[in-house]
Amino acid sequence: GFPNTNLIIYHFYYENHELGKFGVKLNPSGKDLLIKDGVLSDKNATLTFNGVSFCMGCAAAKSRVDFKMHAKINNFGSLLENLNFGKIVSKGSGTIDTTLQWNGQLEDFSLNTAAATIKIDIKDGKFLKVNTGSIFDKLLGLINLQTITNILSLNFGQLLDFGQLFSNGFYFDS
Repeated sequence: GFPNTNLIIYHFYYENHELGKFGVKLNPSGKDLLIKDGVLSDKNATLTFNGVSFCMGCAAAKSRVDFKMHAKINNFGSLLENLNFGKIVSKGSGTIDTTLQWNGQLEDFSLNTAAATIKIDIKDGKFLKVNTGSIFDKLLGLINLQTITNILSLNFGQLLDFGQLFSNGFYFDS
């Protein structure tokens, strides 16, 4: 069977990006694999995680993975830049809490089939100058701030020019 494993990598890289120090404990329990005390940390953020891969070695229809993650963000802008999203945010600190669940094994993870909840609480930062599609196409793929400004300009005409508000970036405190 799978042995108890304590893994530590002092310089963890993904696609030529150093993500920091990575550590995790993997402990089998019957057919399940317990993922405990997981941590990925650098100067910009510390991500802690735990999870269970239920029914290791079973068919995908009989197995599932549950994951919980908590990130303490010290510098959101530097973190995004290090992950190759570009310089789209300056500073920003806070937390991100996530739960993920998917059917199958660890290697079967797909954003298309995973169920997730995400709570983001980032404050004291600034979205930098917005170009069409630059922020959320890469970051979340959900909202495009430039499109929002165009809609607001259409709805409010000359009364309020939201394009001016976003043209040089904008600060956020929560």
